[in-house]
Amino acid sequence: MPEGPVVVAKWSAESHFAATVRCLLDQTFCDLELIMVDGGATERTAEMVAGFQDPRVRLVRQSNSGQSAASNRGASLAPGRFLKFVDGDDLSCPDQIRLQHQEI
Repeated sequence: MPEGPVVVAKWSAESHFAATVRCLLDQTFCDLELIMVDGGATERTAEMVAGFQDPRVRLVRQSNSGQSAASNRGASLAPGRFLKFVDGDDLSCPDQIRLQHQEI
């Protein structure tokens, strides 16, 4: 179980999604898990998630119930102490999560 923040990514921006995941996996704070909730996306994003060969990435699928339901599902599966929500087109500097974690 990761002790640091657990990141729940929601997506609707396939063209930016791979860069978003790469920014998260390249963080200097590595004790995190990415819980990707596929809320019935019509894009190929679920296949893109499956392509990331990293044990910190977990794909969860559910029927299309909207963004709030996907976020709530991801939060309910988050085992860590901290939770950070990220949209599918967000980019982060490599130290963002570590700096946010230090502020707590």
